[in-house]
Amino acid sequence: MMYLLLLSPFHREGTTFPFPSIGEISGFTYPSFFNFWINWFGGHVFLQVFSWSEWWNSWGVYIAFAAVLIISGHMFYKNLLQRKLAEQEALRLKELDRMKSELYANVTHEFRTPLMLILGQIDQFMKEFDSRSNPEQTKKLVSMKNNSHRLLQLVNQILDLRKLEGGDMNFNWKHGDIIMLLGFIADSFQSMAKAQKISLLFESKIPSLNMDYDSDKIFKITTNLLSNALKFTPSGGKIVFFVQVIDNQLEVQVKDSGSGISPEDLPHVFNRFYQSKSKFNTSGTGIGLTLVKELAELLEGSISVQSVLHVGTSFTLRLPIKKKFEKSLPPHTNQYKQDFLDELDALLPADQTHQHPDDKEETQSYVNTKKPLLLLVEDNPEVARFIGSLLQDQYYVMFAKDGEAGIQQAIELIPDLIISDVMMPVKSGFDLLSTLKSDIRTSHIPIILLTARTEAESKLEGLRRGADAYLAKPFQEDELLLQVQRLLTLRKILQKRYAMISVSDKKSTSNLTSHVIEEFDLPTEDRFLKEVMDEIKANISDPDFGPSKLCQSLAMSSSQLHRKLTAITDKTPVQLIRYVRLSQAKLLLKQPGLSISDVAYDSGFKDPAYFSRIFSKQYGVSPSEFKEYQV
Repeated sequence: MMYLLLLSPFHREGTTFPFPSIGEISGFTYPSFFNFWINWFGGHVFLQVFSWSEWWNSWGVYIAFAAVLIISGHMFYKNLLQRKLAEQEALRLKELDRMKSELYANVTHEFRTPLMLILGQIDQFMKEFDSRSNPEQTKKLVSMKNNSHRLLQLVNQILDLRKLEGGDMNFNWKHGDIIMLLGFIADSFQSMAKAQKISLLFESKIPSLNMDYDSDKIFKITTNLLSNALKFTPSGGKIVFFVQVIDNQLEVQVKDSGSGISPEDLPHVFNRFYQSKSKFNTSGTGIGLTLVKELAELLEGSISVQSVLHVGTSFTLRLPIKKKFEKSLPPHTNQYKQDFLDELDALLPADQTHQHPDDKEETQSYVNTKKPLLLLVEDNPEVARFIGSLLQDQYYVMFAKDGEAGIQQAIELIPDLIISDVMMPVKSGFDLLSTLKSDIRTSHIPIILLTARTEAESKLEGLRRGADAYLAKPFQEDELLLQVQRLLTLRKILQKRYAMISVSDKKSTSNLTSHVIEEFDLPTEDRFLKEVMDEIKANISDPDFGPSKLCQSLAMSSSQLHRKLTAITDKTPVQLIRYVRLSQAKLLLKQPGLSISDVAYDSGFKDPAYFSRIFSKQYGVSPSEFKEYQV
């Protein structure tokens, strides 16, 4: 059977196809719509057919392909360029870090020469100096020597880190009883622990252990850990130096009951030069623990830390037990001791070689002096003694070794002025500042902050919390003395202004105290003095009302009230009560119909004759003459 097919617009004449195959028509792509005519047995069949051309064979597809190709090429080039730039930046940073490390090493190496000369000259001078004739000068020389050794130790630590980075750290392996060495190191810290009233215990589950070790590196690791434990453990605390063997590893643990490490700082304690940003109760260079970690890893061991804030910290050192040098001669015990004594001053901070000058027994002797009482809160005994020596001629100086002890002594003593460091264990200078400024008993005390942190944020934080002055270390002696003198002079001005308060006019008290607040920003003192005055006036007719009852009503001790009132009014509680009674008597004498005796009794005086004597002494006229003058 044959069909006649006409496909328009491509065919003008019919095309014949055999049945059953209609055939194949090619050579067209457009239009998408075409007409399909079939002549079948004299009839016509018409169909309109939609045809898809090849989807890839169009300009739109070509443009899309070209766009994808361009974008892919651009992204590939950009990625390649970024990789090259990252590699170059990494090389640049590596080279910069190498140059900085070399610079640190070169500079610190240059420090060694003048330090050795200084130490040598100090030793020479100490040999020639007669310590018995001038003990104070001897103390200064010893302090100079200790701090020179401390500086030399910091230089050595930086050089050790540089050697570790460059792979130049040499080993000095020995085989012997490491428990004996660790026990000796612990014993060497006992005197310092006792001076700080800290219990230091050395415990070992095994009596002895012969193994390979590098005594110099073990020494540096353990002394750093013990030094840190002593630094951050308060008086009355406990340090445990514990040794055991677990899974063929020597485990050395140093656990203290100190201030602990905050969770945000804990992951960074082994980072080089890391300093806590959240608290100001830490100090140091950030080198010691970094060196500990590097040395532990060099010995194929590990160091880990666990800590709970305000509870304590535990450092755990793990070293593999090896016996490669078992046939070598064991080191001599006396040589250990001699090596240790030679390096002891260099390895330990200078502030741990002497007891802190915070002898509370000196509190009693202050009664016999008229010097202003200053409280110095400083955790470094060397710095505390130095600042105390600058002030002791003009002021009576008491000491506290951390922020918590400083708060307790400030509340107990109510000093005229406080000088406090910022970065201290237990509680920082900022904690001390916030606590004392918010306590009614101590809010009037001027506080000077001393710190090595000189950045603007730290200074602003101190001033924001109420610091009266902020000095950066190292400070000049004259600057400190002038600041102390200035703040005490301002207190004298404050005393004169408060002393002018009168009970005769209710407005005078509020106006005067408002002026005081405006100049000194002391609303706490204004409220306190108003409370005192109201309490006295409420009991003014009671002749038995005195300082003891005033203390009870204010919930303060007699010494605290005495120091507080003297500081802001220059009057003792007895003098202030008498002053208020006499001021009240002046008001009553102006009223007609009251006798001198009535005025005396209503003002709280038991004896009219005694009232007349002190009234005349206070105002220069007798009560009767004053009454007549008013008439």
